[in-house]
Amino acid sequence: MTTILTSSADPTVSIRLSDEVRQHLMAHFDPALPGSKFLTPNPETLLQHLLDSHPETFRQAVADPDGRKRLSIALDGSIGTCNVVPLGELTAAERATLQRVQRGDKAVRVATSSRTFPTCECQLVLSATNDLITLYPGQAAPPLPPTPDTPDPYWDHHVFIAPDNPG
Repeated sequence: MTTILTSSADPTVSIRLSDEVRQHLMAHFDPALPGSKFLTPNPETLLQHLLDSHPETFRQAVADPDGRKRLSIALDGSIGTCNVVPLGELTAAERATLQRVQRGDKAVRVATSSRTFPTCECQLVLSATNDLITLYPGQAAPPLPPTPDTPDPYWDHHVFIAPDNPG
């Protein structure tokens, strides 16, 4: 099933959210999984807020040569935590906790920390016809490599943060 969300500020702006994509997005709403998290309870609530508060961003988005629209939206206040951080920002104690953890179908590097990394920014990727492909809090990041051992200019220097008291 596909849900259509329409901006209340501009009824000409809408996006489609499939059940498959919704399930994928839930990793950013589930505190039990490592990675960045949204503060809202579900993708629909967040997407509706983004559509209502930034309809022009959606309306003016142009597809890249690969047929995808990439949007970066910054809000006035924190919308979640960005739990992907540069290795250089970890303390020695946090570096000592580095391990590999399964995140969906990928193994990723994760460090444990009691610190939080709030963000007011989120990234959306849409098809040329405004089907949502993905959505996540924080700065733009490339897709995960097949394994943590696969060389990657971004992921070689960034890790996921898992809270040391999740919950």
